[in-house]
Amino acid sequence: MNTTATTTRTDEVSATIDGDRIRIKTPYRLKDVVKALPGARWDAKSRTWRVPATPAAALAVVKALNEHGPHIDEDIHAMAETCIRAEEIKDAESLPPIPITKTHPWKHQVEAFWFVAELWEGLPIERRCPVLKNAGNAGAGIFHDMGVGKTYTTIALIENFQFQRTLIICPKSVIATWPKEFERHSTSKFNVIPLDTGQVSSRTKQALLQICLAEKRNEPIVIVINYEAVWREKFAELVLSINWDLIVLDEAHKIKSPGGRVSRFCAKVGQNTKHRLALTGSPLPHSPLDAYALYRFLDPGIFGTSFVRFRARYAVMGGYGGHEVLGYQHQDELNQKFYSIAHRV
Repeated sequence: MNTTATTTRTDEVSATIDGDRIRIKTPYRLKDVVKALPGARWDAKSRTWRVPATPAAALAVVKALNEHGPHIDEDIHAMAETCIRAEEIKDAESLPPIPITKTHPWKHQVEAFWFVAELWEGLPIERRCPVLKNAGNAGAGIFHDMGVGKTYTTIALIENFQFQRTLIICPKSVIATWPKEFERHSTSKFNVIPLDTGQVSSRTKQALLQICLAEKRNEPIVIVINYEAVWREKFAELVLSINWDLIVLDEAHKIKSPGGRVSRFCAKVGQNTKHRLALTGSPLPHSPLDAYALYRFLDPGIFGTSFVRFRARYAVMGGYGGHEVLGYQHQDELNQKFYSIAHRV
């Protein structure tokens, strides 16, 4: 009896983009490889793994699966290359000027602008239009010390990407400075709404009114609210109901506690926003473990969404019940991942 060999499809490996997720199909033997990817989640219905569709996550997918000969979509490769090009910008000797700007920037501000723009847009600089296109799905950190000019770079990004709806979350004492900074640095007229007075309910009504007016007039709007108010029920409902072009966390180390209400809320709203930006001169104020909550908002494809797994990877635990941090490990790896989407001055 003659038999014909048939090729089964049970050993196929593939990675494709599906909306805001990368869908990964692998045989069982590669389960642990994919499971180890930060932010990986098993989808029982489609029997595939899913990770966030961000440049950093795409790069991790390519590195983890390329040696196994998978079919990886060209879009995933292109997304992964965005991280590589962004890193090269940090060492570039010369960069193009910022297309639209009112004030003359310092060299490190131009560098930070193009670094973030690369992560957000995912196009080589030479292919950029004069006005940047609103594309991509990524977070970025501008970790510049006080007085180095984080605010200018943020405003330049908002103006050049032509964002229509921006939410800035910051300490209450900083709210009033943002309208002045927009007036100083932007060439366009922005409706910057500082919500620093009144009950949260009244501030919610004011924000909704201003957003509706801006939409009717087709004008860009920037809502500025403090950390203590943004997660409150009424305002939180409003924030989650709007498709923001950008969410900015000013003094972003304020969300460092993973279990805090504001930290958990920022992580939630970050999942529904294509562009996320964190500003702080002290990204790790107490320990390397402060990176987790910040990057859960910026890009869960870097350190994942489990603090327990993150801590087990980068901290040495011991003491009573094994709950005491005795030291830290794999710090070179943490540092590389941390700065893969961050610009530091």
